[in-house]
Amino acid sequence: MIRVFLCRAAIVASLGFGLAGSTSAQIDRIKVRSETNQVQGTVEAITRDEVVVSSQTGARSIPASDVEIVFYGGQQELQRAQIAAAKGDFKEATERLDNVRLGNQERESVKAEVAFMQALIPARIALSGQTQTDEDGNPVDTAEAARSAGVKMLGFINDKRYGNSFHYYEANEIVGDLLMSIGQYDKAEEYYKKLAESKSVDVKARANLLRGRAMQVAGKYDEALAAYDAVLKTELKGKLGAQEMLEAKIGRTYSLASSGKVDEAIKTLQEIIAKADDDDTETLARAYDALGNCYRKQNDSKQALLAYLRVDMLYRTVPEAHAEALYHLASLWKEAKRDDRAREARDYLKQHYPYSRWNKQIR
Repeated sequence: MIRVFLCRAAIVASLGFGLAGSTSAQIDRIKVRSETNQVQGTVEAITRDEVVVSSQTGARSIPASDVEIVFYGGQQELQRAQIAAAKGDFKEATERLDNVRLGNQERESVKAEVAFMQALIPARIALSGQTQTDEDGNPVDTAEAARSAGVKMLGFINDKRYGNSFHYYEANEIVGDLLMSIGQYDKAEEYYKKLAESKSVDVKARANLLRGRAMQVAGKYDEALAAYDAVLKTELKGKLGAQEMLEAKIGRTYSLASSGKVDEAIKTLQEIIAKADDDDTETLARAYDALGNCYRKQNDSKQALLAYLRVDMLYRTVPEAHAEALYHLASLWKEAKRDDRAREARDYLKQHYPYSRWNKQIR
C-alpha cells in the first residue's frame, strides 16, 4: 500500500509522537513525507488529491500522496490509535480507537479519519499474518479475516460521506492487497487500476507497479514486464518515486529470469541490495526472494538456499516475502537431503501462513 514505502521504525521515528497539549489542542499537525518538520495549522478542506491547511502564513495545499499522517487537534485518543497502528501494535490501536468519542459537532474530516482507522486496523492485522481469535478464543480463519477486512474497507470507500477522503487511493490499494492475499488476483488488479485516476504522477505509477505485481503472481510475465517498464519510464522524484522505481526493478527481474535473461536480473538485484539501507526490510526481503528465484533458474541450489535463508532469518516481518522463502526452502532442503530442515520450513509455512498462495502450492 502507499504508506508501506517507509519502514515501520522510520515512520515511528519521523512522526515526532508528542501529543498536543492543552494550549495547542485544536492545532492540526500533518506529517509530510517530503519534509522534516510537521505542518501545523487547521485542516480546511480535503479531496482525494489534496489536503488544504490554513495557518498564520496563509493556506497551503499538500498533495494527498505526500501526506503521511494527519493528527487532528483535540483528539488525543485518535492520535494514540494512529501512533499504535504505525508501530504495528494493533491491540492498543483498537483499544484507543474504541475510546474515541465523537460529538455531533465534530468535524467531518475527523469522523472520516476514525472511519478509516476502523477499517484499516483489521486490514493491517489480516495482511500481517498475525493469528486472530474470536470472542471465545477460537482461531479465526485467515481467509475469512481478509474477506471481512475487505468488506469493511469497501464500506469506507463506498460511503458517500468519505468518498472524497485523501485515503481513497490508499483504501483501494488495501482492498487489492487483501484480494491478493486470498488468491483473487484479477479482482485485485481492478482495485489497483483505480489508483491511475489520481492526479499524482507517483500514485499513477503505483497503479502500474501493483498491477505488475498482480499479473506476475498470476504468471502473466510479459504483461507484468510491460507494467513495470511503464513505471520505470515515468519521471518520478522524491522518496515515494524512488521506492516505486526500486520495487519495479525488483519485480521485473522475475519476468527477465523467466525469459532467460537471468544474468541481467542478478546484476540488477545485486546492485539494489548493495544500495539498500539495512532497515529497508521490505525492499531487501523482496530482493533476496527475487535473487533466489534467479539462482533457481540457473540450477544453483546453494546460492538460492543462501538467498532464501536470509529472508527466513532476517525479514520475517514481511509476511508475503517470508512465505515465498519458506516455500522454496522446503524444496531446497529436501534436495540437500536435510529432511528435518525441509519439514521445519514446511511446518512453519503451514502454521503461520495457512492461506498464503505459497502454502497452497506446497506438497
